Amino acid sequence: MDPSQGVALPQATEFLRSRFGATVRAVTAIAQQGLWSNAYRFQDGAADRVIRFSAMRANFDKDDVVARRAPSELPVPRILEIGPAFGGYFAVSEHAPGSEIDTLDAGRMRRVLPSLLATLDAVRGIDLSGSSGYGLWTGDGEGNHRTWPEALLDNAAEVRARLAATAVGADAFDVGLARLRELVPALPAERHLIHCDLLHHNVLEADGRITALLDWGSSTIGDFVYDIAWLTFWAEWYPAWAGIDFRAAALAHYDASGVAVARFDERLRAYEIDIGLGNQGWFAVRGDDVNLRRVANKTRDLAS
Repeated sequence: MDPSQGVALPQATEFLRSRFGATVRAVTAIAQQGLWSNAYRFQDGAADRVIRFSAMRANFDKDDVVARRAPSELPVPRILEIGPAFGGYFAVSEHAPGSEIDTLDAGRMRRVLPSLLATLDAVRGIDLSGSSGYGLWTGDGEGNHRTWPEALLDNAAEVRARLAATAVGADAFDVGLARLRELVPALPAERHLIHCDLLHHNVLEADGRITALLDWGSSTIGDFVYDIAWLTFWAEWYPAWAGIDFRAAALAHYDASGVAVARFDERLRAYEIDIGLGNQGWFAVRGDDVNLRRVANKTRDLAS
C-alpha cells in the first residue's frame, strides 16, 4: 500500500488490532485529515489515542522532540510510539480534547486569544541550547541554515520559477522579495522555536483555553514574532474574525508580560511578506489560482 495515498479505516483498524490486540475499539477517522498524514482516533482499553499514517517519518520525529521538551504550560500530545507501516510510518499519540480554533466565531476567538498568546510564550521558552542554525530543523534540533536571513530567503529562485509558469505570474513575488531583502538586515538573530502552521486545524481549544498545538512538521527556528505574523496574515481568510486586531492583542500581551519586542512592526511586516512569498509557491504547486492570486495581491500590498 502506498501511504501517500492514505490508509483507509479498515486497514487502520486491522493494523491497530494486530499491534495492540483485542483492547482496541472505537476506531474512527478524525474529521480533519492532514495533507501529509491521515489520522484515526481509537480506544486502547481505557486510554484515548490517535494513530497517524504518513509516507514521511520526519514530522513525527519533530512532534516527539517538541512533546518531550515542552513545558507543562505548552499542551503538545505525547508521542507513544513511531514505527514502520504500509511502506511508510505510523505514530501513536495521546488524544487531545478540543475543537479547532479555525471554527470559532469572533466572540470565542477573542475569548481564547489570551490563552493562545500565552501558549506561544511557552513555545518561545523551549530550551534550544545545545543546537544551532535557523529555519527548518531536523529531529536533532539543528536548523538547516547558518543565519535567519538565509533561512528566510531560501528557495526564492525556485519559487519564482514556479510562479513564472502560472497565469498569475511572478510580479507580486518580485515586489515582495525586494522588500523582504530590505528588511532582513535589521531582523534579530535570536533563536526561538516557531510553530509556523497555526490555524489549518493544528490548534485546539476548549472553554477558552488552548488544549493542544499539533503538527510541528513545518516548525522552524528563528524569531518568535513569526507566529504572530501567521495570525495577522491569514486572519482575512476567516471572515468571522473580522474586527479582531491580532497585532494590537499581541502588543498588549507583551506589554502586560514585560516582554520588550524591539522593532515589532518591522519584524511583523517582514514575516508577513515572507509568508506571502512562500504561500504563493504553495498555491502554485496546488494549482489553486484563486488563493494564489489573493495571496499575491496581499503580498504586493504589504510590500508597498
